[in-house]
Amino acid sequence: WEGLVSWVRATKAKVLVGTQITCNQTDDDRDWALVLQLLEMLGADSVLGVAIGNEMELLQWKTGTSEECMEKVWAEGYFYTQTLARVADLDKVAGFGHVNLTSVFGGFALSQEPFVDQPHAMVATYLRNVTRDFPGRWAYSLNVYPYYDPGNGLDPGTTDQCTQAIARSVSFAADGILPATVATFRGRIQQLTGKGDDPMWMSETGWSTPMADTLPGANPAMAGCPEFSSEGTFAKFYEGFAAWDLSVGQVKGPDHVFYFTMRDSANFAVTEHFGLVKDCGDTRCKLKNATTTTTTTTTTTTTTTTTTTTSEPSGAACSAHEGCKALQGNCCPSDGGVFLQCCSQVQGVSTTPAGSAESVELV
Repeated sequence: WEGLVSWVRATKAKVLVGTQITCNQTDDDRDWALVLQLLEMLGADSVLGVAIGNEMELLQWKTGTSEECMEKVWAEGYFYTQTLARVADLDKVAGFGHVNLTSVFGGFALSQEPFVDQPHAMVATYLRNVTRDFPGRWAYSLNVYPYYDPGNGLDPGTTDQCTQAIARSVSFAADGILPATVATFRGRIQQLTGKGDDPMWMSETGWSTPMADTLPGANPAMAGCPEFSSEGTFAKFYEGFAAWDLSVGQVKGPDHVFYFTMRDSANFAVTEHFGLVKDCGDTRCKLKNATTTTTTTTTTTTTTTTTTTTSEPSGAACSAHEGCKALQGNCCPSDGGVFLQCCSQVQGVSTTPAGSAESVELV
């Protein structure tokens, strides 16, 4: 963790830190103890928020989840009481009494209005409780993945073409899948709280290349369209994300957004390929395979984008830049082609920061 903390301090980033909620309290408590250690190392000024549980409405479909588990988590209130306990522990740590709190949900949470409220997914009940308990401190978070949108279909009269689905999936205009979903989320929050400006975060979005093993189950039609999970479509989605101004039409857009993810990973032992690089050993971004001009981003509260070319400027070493001297290796750009926020001066790069360095998020 020392390396992570050094990077956060050097770049003045803010980190969203998560802790698990499962049916195993021993494992959950062990995880929380480690998270508390990390939070203390980071310090409150470097923490954007603490997320308690991730996509809990989907736990019912995870392999090995029992009916007893579901009863415990929702009807018996384990998820809610653990949230209260985690916040009580957090508030004992110096400076953390004001840090935002959240729990991240996925698209299924929107399947009822304002939010799903079924025996195995009592999201609306949970959110009403935490809204009451932590007024002004709770941030409403949603993961949005056009990649998995069930409304995507093949082009009429084709068996393996999906140009229309790609167009609406990679669009960041108000009628694109992602902005439209976020706008719906804003409306649902307003139904719950009566306000149109509560803290709202888009906690994950991304695109997979090659195809994620989970896509055939989510949308067989898109699994049958080679272009859908191609490097070219991956690049279009990321470039759209990097250029997005966070607007979602007529309602207030998200305060923070997060791109998933830095490297490929397994989701409950199922392979996905949402990473900008394949694994920790790779030094080449997937985008460089798809296009000669690479767009990279670090997202701020008002979106900051940095566009680079594939040619590397001189002075890449961290030690050559005042703000990066605490780091080792190459920073401007890194070996993966990314310019860190600590870079004091970058040749051949156009930066248009609209917010302060203190608002940069770790994504």
